[in-house]
Amino acid sequence: MQDLLERAKNEVPDVTFIRSDISNKKSLPVDKFDAVFMLGVHTIFDDLFPVFDNAISLLKDQGRLYVFSFFNDSDIDTLVKVRTSSTNTAWQSG
Repeated sequence: MQDLLERAKNEVPDVTFIRSDISNKKSLPVDKFDAVFMLGVHTIFDDLFPVFDNAISLLKDQGRLYVFSFFNDSDIDTLVKVRTSSTNTAWQSG
C-alpha cells in the first residue's frame, strides 16, 4: 500500500494523498479537502454511519465525497463476515 501512495505522490505532486482509518475519527487529518474518494471499502464496515460521517467531516463546504464499489440494488440488507477456514480465528467484517 505504501508503494502505491508513494507512486501517486510522485505522479501527481499537487494533490495530497493520505492513508488513514476512515472508521477512526482520531486518526483522520484535521485538514478539509475538495474531494474524498472511497474505493471499494464501504463493504468492510458493519456500521456505515460513522464511516460516512467521518468522510463527510473531511470535506470543505463545497467538497465532494465519491464512493466507488459494489452496491446491493435489491431491498435486502446484508452483512458479510470472513475468516480463514482452517483456523478458529474471530470473524472479521468484510
